[in-house]
Amino acid sequence: MYDSTQITVLDVGAAESLLAYELASLNYLVTAIDIRPIALSHPNLKFVKTDICKPVLPSASFDCAIALSTLEHIGLGWYGDKTGAMLDCEAVRQIYSLLKLDGSFILTVPYGKKAITPIHRIYNRETLSHLLEGFNITKAVYGIRLDDFTWTLTNDEGEAATKEHNPNNHLPGSVAMLVCKKTNQSL
Repeated sequence: MYDSTQITVLDVGAAESLLAYELASLNYLVTAIDIRPIALSHPNLKFVKTDICKPVLPSASFDCAIALSTLEHIGLGWYGDKTGAMLDCEAVRQIYSLLKLDGSFILTVPYGKKAITPIHRIYNRETLSHLLEGFNITKAVYGIRLDDFTWTLTNDEGEAATKEHNPNNHLPGSVAMLVCKKTNQSL
């Protein structure tokens, strides 16, 4: 066992998730950030209302950063954020700078045939590689959508890469679930 009270976690885009609260309840020291307020409270949870592209947090201060269903929205204005074509990449650069050396970055993003919808980006192999420049991907699993409510998991990136989003409701055909490591002090 390890002592989770020593592990610092950054939860990016925390407004619509209970993850930060759940991790704090497990004794992780959690900093949750979002441009929108959150209503969670816990002694191990600190909320900072900020834009990840302009964080007000000290560099190299987190053991782990988590961005679940977040990066694909950054820069599109859907959640009232600033718009900009490369703000998702800027967000990842900032996450990189906030992680300690050998820190982990856990993320999920829509994956498959590249697209930008009003609500989110869908990354392909090239755009995801560019997004995660500087990180070493240590684990990749893909969720393949079978219908609007059913998913299956695969390690086959090739299968996930062929999936297209539904143009009627913008649901992605697949999702990449990744664990990455920061292996250099700076990009």
